Amino acid sequence: MLDNIYILRDIINIAGGHIVGRKKLQKIIYIIQQLCNPFNNPYEYRWNYYGVFSEELASEIHTGKVFGIFGENYIDEYGYRTYVIEVIDSSNLSDIEKNKQLKSIVEFLVSKEPRVLEVISSIMYFQSRGLDKLEIEKKLNELKGHLSSFFECAFTAQEELQILMGEV
Repeated sequence: MLDNIYILRDIINIAGGHIVGRKKLQKIIYIIQQLCNPFNNPYEYRWNYYGVFSEELASEIHTGKVFGIFGENYIDEYGYRTYVIEVIDSSNLSDIEKNKQLKSIVEFLVSKEPRVLEVISSIMYFQSRGLDKLEIEKKLNELKGHLSSFFECAFTAQEELQILMGEV
């Protein structure tokens, strides 16, 4: 369990030492896991209103807070409370931060707006369930219609991620 917590810590370090938003963190980790899975025990995700969600990931962040690896504060943003997960203990960093491909992916994802990440992770979730692009677009319209203005950007970002992975 602690191995994954340290990997999470290193990913958050790559992201600048903090990530604004629990949902954003969930989406970033899901996308990373789908692309290159640096975790010893992959997180299990289920579908929820905000897209993919892992109870295990939420639990490990909490455990990391108990062990003093992570801190969590909140900020008021857009009229609601957003949590900032930050690294407190950066000792004994792993080699994961030397992985240039992972570093590029993390930096790319952190630069994206949470709603775009929500759509990207939804696309990847539906792909992992065997849906083709037309079926995915239908599902997105059905479940994420309120984010339709982000669909094109998300599909483009997913193509850019495939380029970063060397899959194109």
